[in-house]
Amino acid sequence: MNELEPTIQNIEVMSRSIWDMDQEPQAVAALKKKRFTPSGTVPSVLYACFDVANGSSYLVIARDMLQDPQNGLKECAALLHKFFSGMAGRYATWGLEDIAAQLRAALKGLGDVADRDVLLRLVEALLVYNNKLWNRLDMCIPWFELDENVQLR
Repeated sequence: MNELEPTIQNIEVMSRSIWDMDQEPQAVAALKKKRFTPSGTVPSVLYACFDVANGSSYLVIARDMLQDPQNGLKECAALLHKFFSGMAGRYATWGLEDIAAQLRAALKGLGDVADRDVLLRLVEALLVYNNKLWNRLDMCIPWFELDENVQLR
């Protein structure tokens, strides 16, 4: 079994559970309660949402690269290493530790991968999870109330 298989399976399980509408993901609920100094809670949730949205952009780029057989596997893995490292660091900043841990686990398995399809499955599993996380964060932001209640300087 490939070293990345358990990580892919963990991410797929996380994807199924994050969309349970009866229970908000623990990391999202914790982020909404945490007060980051000096910015506070709302800006931190906004920044986290933007970081997760940016992560989806990275994953789409990685998926597109992997789907093109002209791109070498070694180069794709190197790009994934940069993307996963950055994403894990940003997500951990906001306490989104479950997905940060899976990204760090994926980093460990990148060097040994000789199968493009495994990397593609990993990226697609991450993209599904990441988009669901992004939606969860986006849903807790009162976008339509911001203009009424917040004045830009």
